[in-house]
Amino acid sequence: MRFYQPHSKYYCGIDVHSRIIYMCIIGEKKKVILHHKLGNLETDKLLAILKPYRNNIVVAWESILGIAQDS
Repeated sequence: MRFYQPHSKYYCGIDVHSRIIYMCIIGEKKKVILHHKLGNLETDKLLAILKPYRNNIVVAWESILGIAQDS
C-alpha cells in the first residue's frame, strides 16, 4: 500500500491461536513498544494492555477458524 498515509500514532497486530494470543504494538518511527503473549481467555488483560493507547490506535486481528465437516 504505497499510497497509505498513516493516521494513527500506534498500530497493534493480534494473532490468535487455539490457546494463545500474540500481540505487538508499534509506535512512531516503527519502534516496537510492546510484544506480549496471553492466554486465549485473558480478554480483560488484553483490554487493559490496549487501554492507554485506545484514543489513537489501529488494531488488526488475524485468526483462522478450522471447521470440521462431516463426510
